[in-house]
Amino acid sequence: MDQEKEEEEQQKCSLYSDNNSIISSTSTNQSTQTDSSSNNNNNTLDTFNELYKKDLFEICQINSIMTTGRETKNILLDKIKSSPKKISRENSRVGSFISITAKDVGVKDGNEASLPWPIVFKIIGMAWYSIEICTCIHRQDNHGKLILVSESICPLHKYMEENDCLQSFNFDSFMDTRKFNGVDSYIWRLELALVSKKVFYLVSTSLLNNISMKPEDSYWRHIQKDSCLIKNISTLVVLQSLSQKKLFNRDIDLTCRTFGQVEKIYIKGLYLVENPSNIYQLSLAMPNLSKIVCYSPLNGNTIKSILSNFKNITSINFAWSPSDLSVGDASSLLTSIGFTKLFDPNNNQQLIKIMTPIMDISYHRLHQNIKSNLQVIKADYYYSDKRGDDGELIPIYEEFKIEEFPKLRHIHLSIPRIRPFTFIVPKTVTKITLYTVPSTEQLSSLFLDNPSINTIRFRDIANYRCVLPSLYNSEKKAIQLSEILKLDWRSCKSISTIIIDSLVDIVDVIVDQFHEKGFYYRGCTISNISGLKQLIFTKSNLN
Repeated sequence: MDQEKEEEEQQKCSLYSDNNSIISSTSTNQSTQTDSSSNNNNNTLDTFNELYKKDLFEICQINSIMTTGRETKNILLDKIKSSPKKISRENSRVGSFISITAKDVGVKDGNEASLPWPIVFKIIGMAWYSIEICTCIHRQDNHGKLILVSESICPLHKYMEENDCLQSFNFDSFMDTRKFNGVDSYIWRLELALVSKKVFYLVSTSLLNNISMKPEDSYWRHIQKDSCLIKNISTLVVLQSLSQKKLFNRDIDLTCRTFGQVEKIYIKGLYLVENPSNIYQLSLAMPNLSKIVCYSPLNGNTIKSILSNFKNITSINFAWSPSDLSVGDASSLLTSIGFTKLFDPNNNQQLIKIMTPIMDISYHRLHQNIKSNLQVIKADYYYSDKRGDDGELIPIYEEFKIEEFPKLRHIHLSIPRIRPFTFIVPKTVTKITLYTVPSTEQLSSLFLDNPSINTIRFRDIANYRCVLPSLYNSEKKAIQLSEILKLDWRSCKSISTIIIDSLVDIVDVIVDQFHEKGFYYRGCTISNISGLKQLIFTKSNLN
């Protein structure tokens, strides 16, 4: 029985990020020969069918597949089988290290470890990504406490406390911890690489791939050292530099080796967007780049350079770029250069996400080849000449027809304060992101007109602007949380998931209040970019 249970656990741990297969059995004696894709699919389906319902539910939770807890085993199977690409994306961070074989890390025989290395890697990977939501901290009897007793904390968090490291949790809504988020996390993560050469290889190639750096010589001197853990960057955050600015090394080969695998870049400094030549160099150094998010002021030449030099871009996000800095007003800037005309229907038709800070930029002016593939957009309102019964101007939105946007699934929506509005989306849209809390009347109207929407996320654009930490208001999020609780959620029958970006942790009182509204707390995830916690609530089984 023990052997069978061990084999079952080993099967569950063997997640990998192949596009057509999600789970496969792994063992140290597995053959290295590749089978045909059809045989792989059949083996995967057989593996699914052998699992219990609770195992399938756990797989759905790990890979962010929406469930209500009431599904049958067959329904769970269908959900997992129909979402291989989503699972591949969500599990790429945790699951990628499973593909590292014993040969990759230099294991000569099976006697070097008491556990198979794929399982050891799985344990390290889960610890790497889940320390912020460790159950020793986030459990019911700790909620509401500002000081935790060391005896009740796990050894890892206890080690952080004994070494006077600031913890990455916060139950106090009046304490702003944004600038401290993650301080305790990377200490042990970097020290972990010193355990052995095998673990160093694992950390440097598969785990430490989300990097923030300033464009300075000091960073390059560090990267060139053999002891540096930065070997495989997939997500790069370029920070502002007050001294010399140098993102690209003189050694072109070194630059390409360092940035060659980057898929996402977040630009938070002025250096890259000051000159189009920097964007051109960026395109040469990052041929696999697929996502650009810009927090810095824009100029027309930079936008032109981005859209013309990157051929594999699927997502561009200029929505967080300030429009009130010295470069002038972004709205008049983008309007004057004909923003929508910059998109080449042949070279940019792979785009699935386009977000701008501009209210009067019309997505309808894009070529149909581009509109046909768009999945995520930002919708803003404008005021017409018509007035309501109260004499106030009526807010109006563009109409998005399913014939023009057949793949649209997620809309970031700006809503007018207090004023009633009408916004109709295609039936393909299932998720809405809001930046302000609507009134109960606005919320009811929105979901009554759009029954296809089942997920709503609350996100504040002010938390993503390039401003000083002192300008943030940590109390603002707590106030918004209370405003969300005041809404009549039972009238929104189609909503199954609520996601809230929060600076602070949630306490049991709030959990109980959401449960009274018909939603139970599923946990939280930590954003690597913003440092905010994403609180997740799903509709309870009682509804």
